[in-house]
Amino acid sequence: MTWKLPQQEYQPFRRNVLDAVIGQLRFHPILKIRELVPDYQDKIRHSFPAYKEATVRNVTVGPGGMEVSEEQQFVFASAAERTTITLSRSALTLETRKHSNRQDFQQEMSSALQALVTIADPVAGTRLGLRYINTIRPTKISADLGREVDWGELIKPEFLRMTGDLTDLKDTLFMHETRSKAAEGYMTVRCGLIPTNEGSAVYRLDCDRYVEDSVSPEQAATKLGIFATDIYAVFRSAAADTLIEWLEPLNKGN
Repeated sequence: MTWKLPQQEYQPFRRNVLDAVIGQLRFHPILKIRELVPDYQDKIRHSFPAYKEATVRNVTVGPGGMEVSEEQQFVFASAAERTTITLSRSALTLETRKHSNRQDFQQEMSSALQALVTIADPVAGTRLGLRYINTIRPTKISADLGREVDWGELIKPEFLRMTGDLTDLKDTLFMHETRSKAAEGYMTVRCGLIPTNEGSAVYRLDCDRYVEDSVSPEQAATKLGIFATDIYAVFRSAAADTLIEWLEPLNKGN
């Protein structure tokens, strides 16, 4: 099966439902990356002044059983710490918790990769991915609009259909995952109603668009633009009229 994504003209909104936007380039390991961290920091410190280190434990299961390894990560953050660059010996990840527009994100990703290439050329990419994590909160939308809204007003029926014929969505929680080929690479979409700590439910739409192939840092910005367009097509396919109303579409010139 291949994704059949409808053509959607990009329309920015005054509000968004994004929890995070994540771009990542994985590459063949650069073993001396720790030695290059001071030089990398000098390239990006004007925009990412905060710094910390972390150790991540990776667990992989293969034919030989379970393997556990540890990887050191070097994390650079913006002054408000809403956007981070995480560098390891085999990946560079840009994550923002305050997404403004796709062009700014692509430019930040391109700059972060260019800084790496400047000090560690060549960087041989093996996987490029872009992930958008959206959370639709009906209580927030109801409060802003001054009226009660239900799921059918926020999410189109085909994105609620997994259990819609069998249960009452009011008291149902579910998560569905679909992975299929795209024009280049793949896209995985996870969506459904999930619980919150307050006992209510929110709708999560998590789109991961990626290629698992040889990719250079110089190609990343162009490919991320294509990925963002595909993810936007899924979002607009899922968003019903009341959600669009709450998002408040802007004129293209704004």
